[in-house]
Amino acid sequence: MTAQPATPTVSSATGPTTGRPAPVADWITIPELYTDPFPSFERLRAEGGVHWVPAIGRYLITSYDAVHDTELDQETFSANEQGSLMIRAMGHSMLRKDDPEHHIERRAWQPALKPSAIKRTWHAMFERTARRCLADFQAKGPGADLVWDFAAPYAAESLRAVTGLHNVTSADLQRWSQTMIDATGNYADDPEVWAKGEASYREVDAALDEMLAWHARFPDDSLISALLSMPDYAMPLESIRANLKMTIGGGLNEPRDAIGVAAWALLSDPDQLRLVTEDPTRWDAVFDEAIRWVAPIGMYSRQTTRDTVLQGVHLPAGAKLGISLLSANCCGS
Repeated sequence: MTAQPATPTVSSATGPTTGRPAPVADWITIPELYTDPFPSFERLRAEGGVHWVPAIGRYLITSYDAVHDTELDQETFSANEQGSLMIRAMGHSMLRKDDPEHHIERRAWQPALKPSAIKRTWHAMFERTARRCLADFQAKGPGADLVWDFAAPYAAESLRAVTGLHNVTSADLQRWSQTMIDATGNYADDPEVWAKGEASYREVDAALDEMLAWHARFPDDSLISALLSMPDYAMPLESIRANLKMTIGGGLNEPRDAIGVAAWALLSDPDQLRLVTEDPTRWDAVFDEAIRWVAPIGMYSRQTTRDTVLQGVHLPAGAKLGISLLSANCCGS
């Protein structure tokens, strides 16, 4: 792993200042981060929330204040990380680009996903899909798993329709999403994880090539059709590929897990369940609190573009950061 730089005197975004060297959390292991990271997060936050973690070769940012500061300064904390695992796993999507490139690609992605499009086109489809998946779940009887037998197929079927990948199955999307997401977090550099991710990478490209030709002849309301129909559209094919892979990852795992967390939380707390069943307007609050409580996106990467100080800790130019929403959102929980 890369050694921690030690020079503490820097010039921050707000002027010359001196930060202390980052404390080294050499007691953290990758298996424990996978199994149950919360005890480690609690200790890291108590020690300031900005640490060098040799096991993952980056600074782990765990406190709410430190995470919040990185969000406010794109010029210093860049999404365009060199050697990004996400770029290797999915290609160079908008999530690993800063403005103006990020804005251009995000704008191209939005028409099929705007609230008006959801209301007009997708809301009824979401309801039909939910009823069908719920019926399948109930038919399995005792022993059925809410996440894998309802939430996962529901998210996959919804994503298949929205993207316009009509030539693939729910099982294809679930496998692609999981294996590519696993690759984006492959800090242990496990060759088997890379092999599965790369196989999915190639399969997505093949499916997209087929559907680009299909949507050119049979346009619909899907994301792929919307991209092809934009009069001023000029996104390179490789950017389409990368952003579609990003959408498959984020458009399946995150809603699947949010459904599971929200359901588990309500079923574990009869008083909260009663509140929402008596007042359906509270479902928005259930969603907001569920994704705060256990953030579906546990960590994402950033890289410093210059020497800076974050919550009193010196970070050198080029430092790789792991921004832990999963930890930051626990503050005060």
